[in-house]
Amino acid sequence: MKKTALILPFLLATVLPAADAPFVKPATWGAYLHDPEKGTDKNLPPKIEDVDSKEWMGLTWTEFKGAKLRIAVMPVENKAAQAIPANLPAAFAAAYGAQFANIPVAGIEDLLGSSLSGTGRFRLFERKALETIQGEKNLQANTAVAQVQTAGAASGNPADQVAALQAAAAAGQTLNKPALTEAANAMQAAKTMGAQYMVLASVVEWTPDKSKTKVGGGVAKLGGGGGGLFGAVSALAGGLSKSEAEVAMAFRIVDSGTGEVKWQIDERATAGNWGFSLFGGGAGAGGGAAAGGGMQEKSPVNYAVKACINKAVYRIAQTLKDKPWAGSVMKATADKVYINAGKDTGLEPGMILKASSVGEVLKDPTTGEVLDSETTPAGQITITEVRDRISIGSLANAPAGVSLRAGDRVELPPTRN
Repeated sequence: MKKTALILPFLLATVLPAADAPFVKPATWGAYLHDPEKGTDKNLPPKIEDVDSKEWMGLTWTEFKGAKLRIAVMPVENKAAQAIPANLPAAFAAAYGAQFANIPVAGIEDLLGSSLSGTGRFRLFERKALETIQGEKNLQANTAVAQVQTAGAASGNPADQVAALQAAAAAGQTLNKPALTEAANAMQAAKTMGAQYMVLASVVEWTPDKSKTKVGGGVAKLGGGGGGLFGAVSALAGGLSKSEAEVAMAFRIVDSGTGEVKWQIDERATAGNWGFSLFGGGAGAGGGAAAGGGMQEKSPVNYAVKACINKAVYRIAQTLKDKPWAGSVMKATADKVYINAGKDTGLEPGMILKASSVGEVLKDPTTGEVLDSETTPAGQITITEVRDRISIGSLANAPAGVSLRAGDRVELPPTRN
C-alpha cells in the first residue's frame, strides 16, 4: 500500500501535462502570447523553439516609452525558385514553376513592416519614401554623370574621360550602365533618411499546399505539395479538404552606415486551416496585420508567413534592444542644439544624449566605401523642447575647443528594462 502511494504521484506527474505557470506581464522590451480563442495570455518560454507556429500568431507586445530605433525594411526577395522535375508532364511542370514565380513578395514585405511596427519599438521608413528619395538622387547623379560624359566624349581629352569615370564612380555607376540594383537603391535611400538598421528578408522555401487531406477519409495530394494546378487536382478529388502550408524565410539585420551584417537567422513555420483572422503583433492584444497582398487572409500559407515573420521580429527586437538610439545634429548655436528627431521617434524633454563631433571620414581606398569616421566626445545634450520631428536641447560639459555643427552625432543609451 505504501509502495503504491509512493509510485502514484510519480506516474501522475509523468503522464499528466504540467500546468502553465501564472502569467506575469513582461517589462518594457517584453512580449507575450495571446490566445484569442481562450482569451488567455501566456509568457514566452526560455526556449522559444518550444512555441508552435499557431501560438506565434498571437505575439503581443507591452507598451513602450523611449527612443525608437530607425529601421528600413528592404524589398523581400524570392529565393524559393526550384528546378522543375524532369519527369513531370508539361502541364504540371508549368503549375509547379508558377508556384514559385508568383510568390507575393510585396504582400510579405507589408506583413514584415506591419509586425515590426506593431512592436512599438521602431520607427519604420516606408518603401515608397525610400524609392522617392533614391529616385531623386539617381536623377541628379545621372544628370551630372551625363554632362561630364558628354564633355569627355566630345573633347577626346583623356583628363575629361578620367573625370567622367570618377563622376560615374561617385554616383555608383559605370559609364552608360546603371550599377545600382533595386536593393542597392533602397539601401542608399535608407542611409540618406537616417535609418540605423536595415531588415532584409527572403523567402527560401514556399509550400502553400504541403498536404491536402480529405475530411472523412482518403488523401488527395500530388507530388507532395504545390499550388495552382496541384490545388485544383486536389479539389477535384471531392469533399472538404484540410490543407497545411509550410514557409521558410531568411532574415538579416544590416548596419546602414557600414553595410555590415549584424545578425541573421532562418525561420520556418507550418500552418493549417485555423479559421481565425490574423491577430497579435501590436502593443496590447489584437493589434495584428491584415493579410499580405496576393494571399487570402484565412489561408494556411498566410498564417505560415505571419507566424514565421512574428518569430523573426521577436528575435530582431531582442537583438536590437541593447543598441543605442542614434541621430544627428541639424544646427547648433551658442545656446541651442537642434536634433533631427522628435515625438515621432519617442524623444522626450529631460532625455540626455551623448554628443560626438564627427571628423575625418574613413573610406576603403579600393572601393570608396565609408568604413568609419573619426569622432571626438563633445559633451552632453539635455533635451528641453520636443516637436513632431525635431528636438531642441542645451549642450553641457563640452571639452575646450570642441563645438557642434550640422552632421555631428548624438546617441541615447538603450532602454533595457
